[in-house]
Amino acid sequence: MAISTTGSIWQPGALLVAYSFGLGVPFLLTAVLLDNAQVVLKRLKRYMNAIKVFSGLLMIIIGVLIFTGEMQRIS
Repeated sequence: MAISTTGSIWQPGALLVAYSFGLGVPFLLTAVLLDNAQVVLKRLKRYMNAIKVFSGLLMIIIGVLIFTGEMQRIS
């Protein structure tokens, strides 16, 4: 229901708070766990070229699926 018809601000306000927490919490966790993340990233450094190639190929495949309309059929 629209706020203009219900007159209640609590439900949209709660949704806005939940959205804000959902958007902010990953960034806060990243900041808190930054030292641990650096250790993990250093371990992944030797695999970075393979990760880049795999990610690029995945992006190309998804792009082709979207262009041909197959992505919509799959989903």
